[in-house]
Amino acid sequence: MKVTGKTVVVTGGANGLGGGVVDLLISKGANVIVIFFSFLFFFLIDIFFSSKILDLKEEEANEKVQALGQKCFFPGSVDITNEESVMKVLDEGMKRFGAIHAVVNCAGVGIAAKVFFS
Repeated sequence: MKVTGKTVVVTGGANGLGGGVVDLLISKGANVIVIFFSFLFFFLIDIFFSSKILDLKEEEANEKVQALGQKCFFPGSVDITNEESVMKVLDEGMKRFGAIHAVVNCAGVGIAAKVFFS
């Protein structure tokens, strides 16, 4: 697939699988909008289970986007439970790049825990 000049929204794009997708798209000449989600439930999971929640580290997302340059846009934390919040980010991306051509959903929650068999 040719992505040069195309704009792709990547959820979970600060690290892990999403981070790899962002790196690849940028290297192929695409514009990327990195969606960082905020949702209280995920913060509570992080606190109670000491898990590594993908993309909840806003500082890490900012650093990644700064390193990738002008072809990468990070609007900050987005309340994914609020349609208006999501639409605002998509509108900002449209104004910056002119269009959105694809979405890659890599956002997710991972809870690290030992598995016991009896």
